[in-house]
Amino acid sequence: MSRKPRVAIIGGGIGGLTAALAMLRRGFEVSLHERSPAIGEIGAGITLSPNSMKAYRALGVDDQIAAIGFESDYQVVRAWDTGKEISRVYRKGIYEKEFGAPYYSMHRADLVETLGRNLPDGVVNLGAQCVGAENTASGAAAKFADGSEVEADLVVGADGIHSAVREAAFGKQDPRFTGTVCWRGLVPYDRFPEGLISKDLNLYMGPKRHLIHYMVRCGDVVNFVAHVETDSWTGESWTQECDRSEVLETFAGWHEPILQMIGAADSYYKWALYDRDPLQNWTRGR
Repeated sequence: MSRKPRVAIIGGGIGGLTAALAMLRRGFEVSLHERSPAIGEIGAGITLSPNSMKAYRALGVDDQIAAIGFESDYQVVRAWDTGKEISRVYRKGIYEKEFGAPYYSMHRADLVETLGRNLPDGVVNLGAQCVGAENTASGAAAKFADGSEVEADLVVGADGIHSAVREAAFGKQDPRFTGTVCWRGLVPYDRFPEGLISKDLNLYMGPKRHLIHYMVRCGDVVNFVAHVETDSWTGESWTQECDRSEVLETFAGWHEPILQMIGAADSYYKWALYDRDPLQNWTRGR
């Protein structure tokens, strides 16, 4: 009797967990290797558009994801300094009607936990830092910082912008700074006076800056992301904390409710946004 094809996935974020779930559904033998000692609450809000929800529907977890998501009534664009409405578009139920699936916002950690919960015991291996990968006579192998390695019929790199698998396949290619730095924060909604902050998706547009806020955790927590065009800081970490004063100074003079929202967060994460040029192909051997 022939054995199942073996797949080793490097990286335990949204991409790696989704790939693991998809391959298990197709009958592969899967092992997932994550460098962190735990898959925990890293990051903040994310949005899942209809195409991604259709993918999760195909994997049979869309109802679980809908249970942790939030869909606002409106999408509103506002002026940065006065909060004046520039546009208001009704969105609740519209994406389902037009595209066959909803558009949700949620906390990244909640999605990661939901995906991980659907993987069988023994699939996820923590504290496994991949340092390289190579083709072998029978497939491929991933190598780890502790000297161990895993052989499989296929090695999949889902290990982020500093991917060791990508570098092994295509050589070192530094990511490109986009000229934008952003900050993220989370605030429980019950901290605000009634009417101060809308539960709709709001986008404030300003000169060389913009800020978007939307609800996560089923409407109990506000997630905000504040962007500024600058070349004064180019750190690549997306989990670096910074001071409240830095964000407030950057957005000084903006609409007062926005400043109150920023000031109400307990912690702030700052990172420079990087990108890469598209690859001509996504594979080299196995």
